Amino acid sequence: MLSSGHHRGKRPRPSSASKAPTTRDWTALPHDILFTVFLELEPREVLRGADRVCTAWRRVAAGEPALWRHLDMGMVALSRRRWRAGVRRGAGRCESFAARCCSSASLLFLVRG
Repeated sequence: MLSSGHHRGKRPRPSSASKAPTTRDWTALPHDILFTVFLELEPREVLRGADRVCTAWRRVAAGEPALWRHLDMGMVALSRRRWRAGVRRGAGRCESFAARCCSSASLLFLVRG
């Protein structure tokens, strides 16, 4: 007699918990899909790392000025280099900018675009 509770000759079915999870290659998403996803992110989120995931993500982050029309850096302190990168990426189309603090030199940079 089998103590495992299985009938002789039948293989046990794998449970759904033992199946390997499906993996997705997020770096292979088409440009337009990535652009749509990036539109849902705050610019500061992109500047804090989403643009450094892979070449495809960087291409979208740096090459789509529409992502950078409204820059709200919120209460998160970003380096001057990072928020200036956001302004540059807007390619002169930045319509609004908000940050925790800005020096006179930073404001002058914004005005010059």
